[in-house]
Amino acid sequence: MRIKSAVRLVGVDDSIAEVVPLLLKRWQGLVFDDDGVVLVDGRRREGLALVAGEHAKAGARYEVVTAGERPGHHVAEVVADSPTEVRVRVEQAGDVPIDTTVAKRGSKIAAAFDGTLDGLGGAVRGTVGLDLDELHQDSPQLVGSIGHDRVVGDVKAWVRPGWTVEVEADLRGKGLLRPVIAPVLWLRGKRALTKVLEKRSAEIRALAERLGSPLDPALVADKLADDFLADVVPYKLRT
Repeated sequence: MRIKSAVRLVGVDDSIAEVVPLLLKRWQGLVFDDDGVVLVDGRRREGLALVAGEHAKAGARYEVVTAGERPGHHVAEVVADSPTEVRVRVEQAGDVPIDTTVAKRGSKIAAAFDGTLDGLGGAVRGTVGLDLDELHQDSPQLVGSIGHDRVVGDVKAWVRPGWTVEVEADLRGKGLLRPVIAPVLWLRGKRALTKVLEKRSAEIRALAERLGSPLDPALVADKLADDFLADVVPYKLRT
């Protein structure tokens, strides 16, 4: 069943697309020693550690331990690194591994996942692609899909002039229970989509009020990088 929703992102203009390559540069510029990542003030965050290879190069492996709103223990590996893109695989026990490819020249991100998820019977697989290089076109700037033994779905999003984001999702049940699942999926999907869009819109509006409007991509990249590092635990427990 098809679900549609839209939201206007206040304080955003087309320059926000520059955040993607700026974040990649922030990551490449991190410094590591034996005790973890070294912050600009000289302090360490042991929760982000380079455990193998050379930072930001193919074969580099990281251990990431976070607290705060998104606690977790992840292992990340730079699977490939070329002049045009970098590919990273992130894994966490009980979660689906995610392979992410980020373009080095431009604002394109692609991700794919395929595996089993704790609490959800059966395999789950999907893809998502974000392309902010061509805004305000007929083709969507975000395309995603998800598949499971009981549910399949697709999502598309367009950035319209004035940064109104239109989202269209199509969720479908599978098997004998499809007629029963369909209305439940539509109702829950509609509520979830509206909630996500409203929450992100409010966050961006608050950020614009704090950093100025329209948002400066460099300041946004710094804010996102700082927020991530703030969630990394300063010390790891040793046994």
